[in-house]
Amino acid sequence: TARTDLHPSDRIIIHKMPVPFKPVFLQSILFTLCSLIFNLFHSSKGLNISTQGGFPFCDISYAHCCHKLFLTRYRQNISGDPITRTARLINHYWGAAMEAIAFERARLIVVPSQGLANELISAYGPSIKPKLHLIPNPVDCSKFAPPSTISPHPFTFAFCALGNFAWKGL
Repeated sequence: TARTDLHPSDRIIIHKMPVPFKPVFLQSILFTLCSLIFNLFHSSKGLNISTQGGFPFCDISYAHCCHKLFLTRYRQNISGDPITRTARLINHYWGAAMEAIAFERARLIVVPSQGLANELISAYGPSIKPKLHLIPNPVDCSKFAPPSTISPHPFTFAFCALGNFAWKGL
């Protein structure tokens, strides 16, 4: 998208794509199309790393969900009014189409959990297994530790899911 927390450096080149923030399916489709057009005119000598199918012709694909499996198993859990559900369906169908290309072409597919790795194998078959590499999402516990002056107490863990709440068991 046009937003990132990364900063350009001698090792990272950021190219922002001029895409709308909403609706999300239009953002997804236009981002992919813009990145494909951009790549035609700016060949990269380094690695192309992308999330799922954002840029489907990547070397490393970082998966966050399996759209194909979602559509076959959890489609009925899409919530919202008819327009919102339709928009979300379009986004999942686009994601499924682009992730299929990305997972086929990528040399490596990074997943944040064994559960997602299992879902990708279920959806795309065992031939995808050699490409999968598990790197858990890290949490720097030291940044969230209470000051030493406070006695230890049980803690509360809060999780934020940005949609598909029923699918995630929430």
